[in-house]
Amino acid sequence: MKVAKSFDFQLSTPGTKAIAGTGRNQLNKQRFSTGRCFLMYLKEPQIELIKTYLQEQIAPYLIIIFGSALTGKMLPDSDIDIAFLAEQKFSAYKLFMIGQHLADKLGRDVDLVDLNTASTVFQARVLTTGKVIYCTDETKRMLFYMLTLKKYARLNEERKQIIDRIAIRGTRYDQ
Repeated sequence: MKVAKSFDFQLSTPGTKAIAGTGRNQLNKQRFSTGRCFLMYLKEPQIELIKTYLQEQIAPYLIIIFGSALTGKMLPDSDIDIAFLAEQKFSAYKLFMIGQHLADKLGRDVDLVDLNTASTVFQARVLTTGKVIYCTDETKRMLFYMLTLKKYARLNEERKQIIDRIAIRGTRYDQ
């Protein structure tokens, strides 16, 4: 686990004045004293750093940002969720190390996911909620999208009875 580094910030929410400070402790004091949660977005220089670093390290043809960094619900201690597609296969250790080096450069944790090895449900979620920040082969991207969403639709057909029972009962478990 990466230890958080100190960082400068200036944050505000509707109806509150902006606060400024350095580091996690200042923000946590403000958050706990006001009961408010301060939200941030991933900024363009960070996106450029992600694209440049991943191009050098893994040569992806597709990079997608997803999760709180995209939705604006990112907190100072939130990680950055990044998915990619590349021709080359990477070991879990290699991806972990690439993610850790990128985290050091960004100053926050990174969750780096190879979509080729992710589950169909996870792939579909990333493709439908994420934002493409880099693509060098639109044909491969579209093919991957079509195949993934087709597999996801088939999976939903196969588990329709289970999903219907959950909807009726309101729970996944028998009571």
